Amino acid sequence: MQQMQPRSLSLTIAGIATLGAATFVAGNVLADESRLQELITADHRVPAHIERNDARNPVATLMFFGIEPDMTVVEVLPGAGWYSEILAPYLRGSGSYYAAHFSANASLPYQPPALENFRQKLINHNHIYDETILTHLNPPEEVDIAPAASADLVLTFRNV
Repeated sequence: MQQMQPRSLSLTIAGIATLGAATFVAGNVLADESRLQELITADHRVPAHIERNDARNPVATLMFFGIEPDMTVVEVLPGAGWYSEILAPYLRGSGSYYAAHFSANASLPYQPPALENFRQKLINHNHIYDETILTHLNPPEEVDIAPAASADLVLTFRNV
């Protein structure tokens, strides 16, 4: 039997360690994807929002953006909370979710009521949204949507 040279042995050990790390990461990605898959049809979601899952592909979208449950995520102008219904419980417990919504001081008449509807969503499902941090985006007066340099990911959907 041929004895392995020191360099070959170290490369083999490095390869095994890399394979183990890749398996660990792949397992976490599958667990994250599985958790997202559960959330897109969870009971707290609005039925009309669930009906749009096939068209919007939220799991694939969020996985593409590289979301992880321990991230600090800012959602810019979450509207009625289509993605909030997924993001808030996904990040709850290990990450942070900032919902940068309209301001009560907004000049457009539809914005304060939209903010109030979102606020009611948070209150009515406190067991889901109790860790959601509601901030306001109303340039140029209100632009501090999260602490400086705190966000791992900033998302905006259908706002352009």
